[in-house]
Amino acid sequence: MRVAIVSASGGGSRRYRCDHRAEMLELGGARVEVYPDSYRRTILDRGLLDYDCVILHRAPGSRQLERFVQEARVAGTAVLYDTDDLVFEPDLAARISWTAKFPEEVGRGKLASRRRAMAACTGVTVSTEPLRRAASAVNPHVIVLPNVVDAAMVAAASPDAWPRREPAEGVVIGYFSGTASHDDDFREATAAVGDVLEACPTARLLVVGPLTLDPVLARFGPRIERIERRPFAELPRLIGLVDLALAPIERGNPFAEAKSGIKYLEAGLVGVPVLASATSDFARIIRDRETGLLANTHEEWHTRLLELVHDSALRASLGRAAWDDVRACHTTSARAGTDNAELAGLLSATRARLTPGLLLARARWRLRKARY
Repeated sequence: MRVAIVSASGGGSRRYRCDHRAEMLELGGARVEVYPDSYRRTILDRGLLDYDCVILHRAPGSRQLERFVQEARVAGTAVLYDTDDLVFEPDLAARISWTAKFPEEVGRGKLASRRRAMAACTGVTVSTEPLRRAASAVNPHVIVLPNVVDAAMVAAASPDAWPRREPAEGVVIGYFSGTASHDDDFREATAAVGDVLEACPTARLLVVGPLTLDPVLARFGPRIERIERRPFAELPRLIGLVDLALAPIERGNPFAEAKSGIKYLEAGLVGVPVLASATSDFARIIRDRETGLLANTHEEWHTRLLELVHDSALRASLGRAAWDDVRACHTTSARAGTDNAELAGLLSATRARLTPGLLLARARWRLRKARY
């Protein structure tokens, strides 16, 4: 099978949903091309119709896209929509941080555009169960293909590839923010972090990446260290600087609660235990008190963070278990068989019924192609 993955996004989303997906498909024998450059320019290329399947990653809707999907149907090319965020619900515009820089009608329009694109495609792949439920209201053919880590991430997380910090007095709590959109998420843990830093004078907080901290934490001064956003390749080394990592998610925000649990995957690769919000995807991949800790309430954030800071044996046990779990269950090679079979099932379910009209249209299309 020949697959083209066309991305209309960048950063971590493209990495997890396009590059890692390509590696997984190739492990199953597919030939895959990822087009990460100009989405609008690529979608004009009729050469995409030579593929068996085209996956459009976070694509905005347009007449151009709708025409392409129609042409693909005639050519026998399946067109799937992929997203790892709830960016297709216009009513959530006010709850998504990146839309705040636009007037409300513009933000709603951008989300509505993605919704139209999702509806036009023959099927949809998403990263979490909440996304599947939401997308099913737009397109009847939706499957969950969870985010996983690729072979390069596993290799970069080898202890031989990065130096873990030297033992020092005090426990370092880490938070790793890949984008400037996690302020509301971190507020879920702010009170607990403040209480623990107050109760444990040797504990410290390391924040990597963009994050606006609540002024209530300012009193801890130099015990809060900031490192600006660094290239993704440096992430294993940076996570290795902490004793435990936090992964809070804003409660009551459907956009936030639909996020995937990649913070557990990235920390688990280097054996760092995670305390995470008990959202759908974190609860799916973290076995509470075995491979990590989950928190539902502010009280649980407080008690479990305090427990992790005080109990080095618990940190070691959770970190070791997460190390084993991520490598055994959440890599491209571990998931390739299951996820490629799921994708094949989706393609089979969405294959266009060969009516006489469609057969004639395909014959004409192939004739025109042969002439040129």
